[in-house]
Amino acid sequence: MRVMVCVKQVIDVSVPLTVDRRTSAVAAPGTFPIINRADICALEAAIGLKSNHPGIDVLAMSIGPANADRALRYCLARGTDAAWRIWDDDINAGDPYVIAELMAQAARISHSSLLLCGMVSEDSCSAVVPAAVAKRLNWPWVNRVVNMKLLKNGRGAEVLQRGEKGGRLQIACNLPTLLAFYPSLSGHQYVSLRRLKVAADKPIEVYSLNQLGLQSQELTGSQSPVRVIKVRQPKPRTKRSAIASQQLSGEELMWQMISGPSAKKDDDNLVRGEPGKLAERILNFLTEKGIYHPSKGSHKESSKGDSGKK
Repeated sequence: MRVMVCVKQVIDVSVPLTVDRRTSAVAAPGTFPIINRADICALEAAIGLKSNHPGIDVLAMSIGPANADRALRYCLARGTDAAWRIWDDDINAGDPYVIAELMAQAARISHSSLLLCGMVSEDSCSAVVPAAVAKRLNWPWVNRVVNMKLLKNGRGAEVLQRGEKGGRLQIACNLPTLLAFYPSLSGHQYVSLRRLKVAADKPIEVYSLNQLGLQSQELTGSQSPVRVIKVRQPKPRTKRSAIASQQLSGEELMWQMISGPSAKKDDDNLVRGEPGKLAERILNFLTEKGIYHPSKGSHKESSKGDSGKK
């Protein structure tokens, strides 16, 4: 049984990004591309399957120019059996539907029974590739996968899917199938320097469109249903600040600066001021509500005075 895991190199979105206004391309100057976090989760699942089932062959596949070999070398060092890289000058790597067609064709010619990939890439965030691949292969697929294992009969898989509000759904599906993994918090697994050096000497098979059995007209001739019109940086959020008013006292202005401006008016029962005036207003409020009765208090004072005279 062959498992194909798809990996992609993306820009490091944790650093400041720049946007080319002419081409709408996003770049992170001075940094190296990294492996997509969701794809790493798919890779770890594939390596886990191989360790639990010795008969499984894991193939790592990536689409891109020669610098994509860096991600494939990591996959080989991590434990994959082979690595394929697909690239041609006529490939539009920014079109998710072109990528989906290439992934589907690679799954066909590699005779894979299980395709593992990330549910979304951190650079484009289109999240349409897994569904488009499954449609072209006519395979069932499960999104937001956090864990999976093969059934004992080897004809299906048991999948744990991330649900709403942290819930988990247990799903059973038949093979062949496509599983799109949720980007969990786990990062790269440790790979020793010795394994990285060994992986540097392993071959990476490079496939062009002709070798895949595709023509460039098939990819560039059809209009993609999704087109990026413009990419721009987010606008910085302005901080809410209190506006000074000539009608406010210094104390009220300071209170507004601490609490922040609010569209709601202060409650009439909320009072501020000097302690003596506050006590007087509180007594008046208690008297109006019938909680405090001044007559009873004055009667007690007069009784104390009479008892003193006696």
